[in-house]
Amino acid sequence: MTPSASRASPGAWASRSGAVSPRDALRHLAEARRELGDLPGAEDALTRWAQGSSSGGGAEWNEVARWAARYRRWALARTAATKALDSSITKDGFTLEARKRLATDRIDWAREDRAAGDPELLQGDRASRFLDDPKFAEEWIRALEKAKKLREGDDALLKTRALAPERRALLAAQLRDARGDLAGALDALEKAVLATSGQASLQDLLKSFAGYVDRIGPRKRDGWMAALDHQFDPAALTLYHAYFQGKGRGDLASNLLVQTELRHVGSLDRAAWLVLSRLHEASDSIPEAFRSRLAAAHGAPAEAQMEDLAVLVHLALRAGARPLAWGTYNDEPLKWAARIDVNPGFTSGALSFLMTGFDAQNALYGLEAKRLPERTFRTARLLLDELERRAPSHPSIPALVVEVMERHVQQGQGAEALKLLPKADRGEAPVRAAARRVALLALRQTKEPVAREAALWKERLRFLAPDRIVPRFVDNAEADGYAAVLREAIA
Repeated sequence: MTPSASRASPGAWASRSGAVSPRDALRHLAEARRELGDLPGAEDALTRWAQGSSSGGGAEWNEVARWAARYRRWALARTAATKALDSSITKDGFTLEARKRLATDRIDWAREDRAAGDPELLQGDRASRFLDDPKFAEEWIRALEKAKKLREGDDALLKTRALAPERRALLAAQLRDARGDLAGALDALEKAVLATSGQASLQDLLKSFAGYVDRIGPRKRDGWMAALDHQFDPAALTLYHAYFQGKGRGDLASNLLVQTELRHVGSLDRAAWLVLSRLHEASDSIPEAFRSRLAAAHGAPAEAQMEDLAVLVHLALRAGARPLAWGTYNDEPLKWAARIDVNPGFTSGALSFLMTGFDAQNALYGLEAKRLPERTFRTARLLLDELERRAPSHPSIPALVVEVMERHVQQGQGAEALKLLPKADRGEAPVRAAARRVALLALRQTKEPVAREAALWKERLRFLAPDRIVPRFVDNAEADGYAAVLREAIA
């Protein structure tokens, strides 16, 4: 309601509205009683008006809460705001963004007047209601820390589900550092780095980790190096590798992995090779990651080898023009192939374990005759074919098919990409949505009818917003979110 409307006389309300419904009359009555100074009567009329809503009441209770805050009727403001936030979300009702604004505004009301509530409690309630917005959780935890509620802040940080693990570790380190606990800050970051186990980490986490290591002094780095000199130590290697990455020294990070492998190559088991492969991939040393994963397959159970195949497909697709360590294909002896078990499905040649039914040496020659980008792409497809032959229902296959589709599109082979769409449809909704994104790009390279393009757009939107899910329309929506995709489809 506008300020001018709130100052209107009872007669003006009636004259403007003419014949009104009993429920609308309650809203007018509330304003009339307010103008007469009867705030309790106005509250009663407003409450009955909101209770009579047929759309869930969220928008009405939001209006009541804001009315009550304007006139400092804090008991009603608290009650109405809670009812508004507790109401169900409907397509034409109280939107998600409006709910977030109300949850934020009532915190401001509490800061202005404690009669409106406890600001920290309200911040906690907001964080628990909107898990999709991690800044709410972070603001709440920092507020508890500022209020010297340290135990409550630690509990909130431990229990919140809104913060990603890496972001939680960064916040924990900052809070412990502010308390003068430098060792505790570094411990929180170490645990986060180890938890990623060589996966791509947030650069902020790596930079912060390296900074704290430098503040502690050289003893940390000396301890890691001493451990690695003695034996292959996955934790020490992961932490030292993360330190170099955080310092922006990818060259030193890669060299550390190579030197560690050379030092302990005779004692490395599957677990060690897996660590090396993941760390090489995190450094974007894809050929080394591929080679290490291939070595990890030696002696592995059949089920584990299926996982190896899936990862090797992904790495081969990432290799691009970088040669993979794979027989004469990389001007290297077939020593890596010798580490692969020879069993039904494996024969004795470098590529043979993934090309059952083909002549291994001729297949190698076929790869060597191609340009490097095509070699790695062909290798990925051969690996994927073998994975499909051995485990047709393997859960990684649909997502890998989407990656293959993307490479076809990059090479201008839209028709080939579209042929793979049915295989990608065996995946979950996010994979199927991604497959449609690639298929729509592939269509631009073909002469498919417009009707098929329209059908793919509709399918993609349906996967992004399944039945009974209200799509989010916000200005800062993610690039592949419903709103952005809808705008692209309309354009």
